[in-house]
Amino acid sequence: MRAILVLTVVTALVAGLAGPAPAGPSGKTQICGQKKGPSTAWSGTIPGIGTFKFKGNTWTVFATDIRCPVALRATPPLLGQWSRAKVGDKLTLEGWLCTKEKARGYSGKGVSSGSIGCTNAKLAFIAIHMYAPYTLAQIKQVAATGELPGG
Repeated sequence: MRAILVLTVVTALVAGLAGPAPAGPSGKTQICGQKKGPSTAWSGTIPGIGTFKFKGNTWTVFATDIRCPVALRATPPLLGQWSRAKVGDKLTLEGWLCTKEKARGYSGKGVSSGSIGCTNAKLAFIAIHMYAPYTLAQIKQVAATGELPGG
């Protein structure tokens, strides 16, 4: 559990996550919700901490300087494209530059993906990550307290 905490916190820091915040030119990221999508499995390693594995089809949607309803509406078509795209491919969302992001395979070998990253000309961001088996409540708790339930 500590390992997922560290990975989520690192991901959150990269995205500028500071807990729930109003939309606008704040630079703060909101956790918008979760959507079902294609299944994937991927892993990541933080040196000195460990390897983290994610497997499932529940995708968490984050938005920075864009309203959550916009990010949530964009998610199903992006996930549809994600399932057909190669790692590193551009995904189509009008007014946005989106890509299927690279990750290590679940086994620790090879290449996989568990995320989509999008930005627009105003430097707003939509990030969609597959963090299953972790729930929305657990992810929100990490953002609020830095700790997972029972972690």
